[in-house]
Amino acid sequence: MIARTPRQIAAALGCALGLALTACTTVVEDEPATEPGTNGEQTEAQPSPETTEPQATTTAEETPAGPAHGDRCLSDELDVEIGGQEGAAGSTTYTFVFTNTGDRTCVMHGFPGVSYVTGEGGSQIGQAAERSGDVGEAIDLAPGAQASSEVEAVDVTNYPDDVCDQTDVAGFRVYPPNDFDYLFVANETTACANATTDAHQLDVSAVVAGAGE
Repeated sequence: MIARTPRQIAAALGCALGLALTACTTVVEDEPATEPGTNGEQTEAQPSPETTEPQATTTAEETPAGPAHGDRCLSDELDVEIGGQEGAAGSTTYTFVFTNTGDRTCVMHGFPGVSYVTGEGGSQIGQAAERSGDVGEAIDLAPGAQASSEVEAVDVTNYPDDVCDQTDVAGFRVYPPNDFDYLFVANETTACANATTDAHQLDVSAVVAGAGE
């Protein structure tokens, strides 16, 4: 039998105790810390205000605010004719006179739509009239009353033919302000059929009360 010194016995007991403690110890993995106010569950990331998708914007054409549908003057209760014309260097100004032929007072406000056409119910020729001046005041048009608008027509014979493509027309297609049905005004003349160039040919003013000068 091998005799052990007290120091050797103490060392052996220390080793045995260390092995026992190692065997009884359970290893616990650290869990990730959660932010204050959260439950620790994984959630889908939310975009920050700086990265939110911008709102889409649209640009609308500026048009005058017309009267309510039941108040505006409709094409089937109006008559329109050329009340007069005045020539100037390079253009002719026509006064279009609208007469209320209906049995109610209606409202006219804004610009008529005017273009050259090949005939009543025919095709439009060239560019439509561009708006000139401000929108003006709304007009209460009683039965039998009149309102008017001036249309300036450029003498298109001054344009080179390769720019204009001069074409004979039978008259004008006229839309009352804020209406989608038109009236035909006979007036044989010459227009530019080429609408893809700078061959400007018509300007129209807003309606005013009365038959014009």
